[in-house]
Amino acid sequence: MKSLLTLVALAALASPALAQDSECPGCPACSNTEPVATQEVAPAEGTPPACPVHGESGDCSVATPASDEGRAGPLADAQVEEVVAFVQELARTSVDGTISVSPEIIEEGTGISITMLAMPQVARAIEKSFGLAPGATSRCADYGACSLYGDLSSASGETLAMYAGEKAQDGDFLGDRDWLPAFKATSLAGDPVSSTDLLGRPTLLVPLAAHCTHSFQTLPLLQDLASRYEQDDLRIVGIWVNVPSAEDVRATLEGLPDGYDVEFWVSPGDGLGASLGSRLVPSHFLIAGNGKLERKFVGYKDGAFLGQALADWLTETADAEAMNAQAGTR
Repeated sequence: MKSLLTLVALAALASPALAQDSECPGCPACSNTEPVATQEVAPAEGTPPACPVHGESGDCSVATPASDEGRAGPLADAQVEEVVAFVQELARTSVDGTISVSPEIIEEGTGISITMLAMPQVARAIEKSFGLAPGATSRCADYGACSLYGDLSSASGETLAMYAGEKAQDGDFLGDRDWLPAFKATSLAGDPVSSTDLLGRPTLLVPLAAHCTHSFQTLPLLQDLASRYEQDDLRIVGIWVNVPSAEDVRATLEGLPDGYDVEFWVSPGDGLGASLGSRLVPSHFLIAGNGKLERKFVGYKDGAFLGQALADWLTETADAEAMNAQAGTR
């Protein structure tokens, strides 16, 4: 598992301005394997924008169900407190004031396993303990997305170029040879589903990841769109990729303050992301009824943007179908 985050702590842990690579109130889950600079910087003005999931508090950690102890998902409050105390002790005894924290280090020091689903919860708790803004240990704001693997912030060289190239596709109309790849997945209930189930009507397919808060911020938007287009011939599917199981996703969603009546699928490995060329999450694919990938949006998009994009696409699709039907009658 990649590094969860890297924190910079001054020896006294009392400085109101700790150095950080970027301000990313939307995604505290991105990992960061290299220490950030230790020079002081001015505190950010204002407060982070309200999170659609967690409100004005800015606490974008994954909510913890009351009965989660021992489960491969979010941690119990007592476990989080133990992890935070361990990290604080590392900072207190650090020689140069810089600490690098990974799931492996935490598990070795506390015996607590930090799963991918628990990363946002633990990252935010540690940030709060150091007085850092949500996402201060992450670099994902420029992309509005996380890496499928959770290590976007530490990417460099060819890997970073790959992510940059994908981000450059944001809003692209895809070519004639771009078709929905064949894949198998499971529904949130654990039933088998596949790419063929998406054929027959237009679909918005949104890859999501349980370690990225941008994905969680997207959930209320998908719910709104699903309600808005309930009577229309449009399918909206959020697919959780690179997660342990449907059971883990269900448990995480049940711990959120709002329920979501959205069609969710689960693809445990990373194969779907590679097949779609989508290693940044969330991403949004507009798929025609015949399986043609028509357009791709990369990263978090607000409700107004998504609503307009869908409305324009459905209008264009209807116009094209009408023209084809008219041409067929001549």
